Amino acid sequence: MMVAKQPDNRHLRIIKDFEETCYTPLQLEDGAKNTFLETRFSVEENHLRHWLKNDNEGGENKVWRYQLYHSHAPFLQKQALLTSCLKKVQKLASSSHELYKSAWEKLREFRRLAYPITVLRGACKYLAASTGTALWLDIRDQLG
Repeated sequence: MMVAKQPDNRHLRIIKDFEETCYTPLQLEDGAKNTFLETRFSVEENHLRHWLKNDNEGGENKVWRYQLYHSHAPFLQKQALLTSCLKKVQKLASSSHELYKSAWEKLREFRRLAYPITVLRGACKYLAASTGTALWLDIRDQLG
């Protein structure tokens, strides 16, 4: 839930009512700045931008989420995992710019797990075909 701050602090009452009605006996906690669940967002000039939260962006490995490519899991399982992650990247992107940026971060994460470029390119091709989003072909072509 997003509520604009009001000069008369009316927004505090809205939040309190929401907590009492929807979360009793649970307690809401403040999340990270500009983050809601798996989505990061920013508000710029009255425009809401959002994209997939990725704690490993920038080449870091803060969170271990996925298996190494050379693990003993079946290839189809690895392929499905990669594809579902990229679908989530697209679903949570508010624009093609956010999609592009988030897709590259997610693909870098899978590269660090030794996923071959050919597998990543195949996933991008599949996303382009299944979603009708040509940007995935641009990303595929830039993978090398």
